[in-house]
Amino acid sequence: MVKCKSGFKKQGNRCVRKSSTSRKIPLGVNIISILILIIGILNIIIGSLAIAGGSLLGVTELEILGAFILIMGISILAIGIIELIIFFSLRKGKNWARIVIIVLEIITIIFALISIFSGGFISLIPLVIAGVIAGYLIFSKKARRFFK
Repeated sequence: MVKCKSGFKKQGNRCVRKSSTSRKIPLGVNIISILILIIGILNIIIGSLAIAGGSLLGVTELEILGAFILIMGISILAIGIIELIIFFSLRKGKNWARIVIIVLEIITIIFALISIFSGGFISLIPLVIAGVIAGYLIFSKKARRFFK
């Protein structure tokens, strides 16, 4: 009788690694990944519209503004595509995606704190959201276990 260690399942007479899709996605990871999906889709839409708008302005006397909007649109579109990649990677339990999100949330916390100390108290909202997301991905046993 073959006995498999943790993270493996029995398949015939041997043990094979369980695929990440067979693991249950923790609720917090599910919520975070869905938020990233929504933001990614919005960024793709906004980036595409900016590319179209920047292209239209490029043929008028506002060429410099059109070029700027075009470059911003391409950047936003690229960020949206990266967010979709991160969404799928989070769902598959890829630890690199978890680390990327933690680093980005820490950067958000730093910028929010700078903004708050400069008088922008509305930055309390992203500060709290980023803190909750980073804290969950760093300290939650369920999340850490899912990304092993």
